[in-house]
Amino acid sequence: MNSKADAALAKFDAIVEGRERALATGTQAMSDDPRLPKVSDFPPGTAFMIKEFDVPLARVPGQGWVCWYGGTPRPYDPRSLKVDNNWLADSFEEWVGVVAESLGGTKTDEEQAKVDALAGIKPRLLSDQARLPGSRLLEGRFTAIQQAIGTPVGRNAGAQFLTEFVAQAKTSGLVARAIETNGVRGVTVAP
Repeated sequence: MNSKADAALAKFDAIVEGRERALATGTQAMSDDPRLPKVSDFPPGTAFMIKEFDVPLARVPGQGWVCWYGGTPRPYDPRSLKVDNNWLADSFEEWVGVVAESLGGTKTDEEQAKVDALAGIKPRLLSDQARLPGSRLLEGRFTAIQQAIGTPVGRNAGAQFLTEFVAQAKTSGLVARAIETNGVRGVTVAP
């Protein structure tokens, strides 16, 4: 055993989220995972896009934009797309890999029902809990993901701009709308 996480996996048969850990613990291969879309699910002319490295989007002819983050397709408002925050996936395989990563690397519902514990980020655990009758989410946390924004030392005007921008984004409701628009559960706007 190399770490406490490995010991926990051996002792409790727990699944630690993350693509590398999922592959190491035997999660189904992407092509076999029934939660992932197949190219045949889309009409010809569909554009497979990636936004900000981890959000899989599809522009489906006659249907518009669809977000596949978390493996569940839902309508997507493309007004948040900017010239430099999204791009065409190199291939369908690259795009479906981003969908797979958005699943959090967890096992199927049947496999999850057999484990003693799941660990991961709260939004993912909430979606798992909704699909697993009798499961419960423990109060508190053992880790937190903190986001930050900054500028190089000496760029005082840039730092001041960012401070004001972030404060306005939070007080105007922009951040809260982004959370709601993207269907993220279990997170709040920082004070």
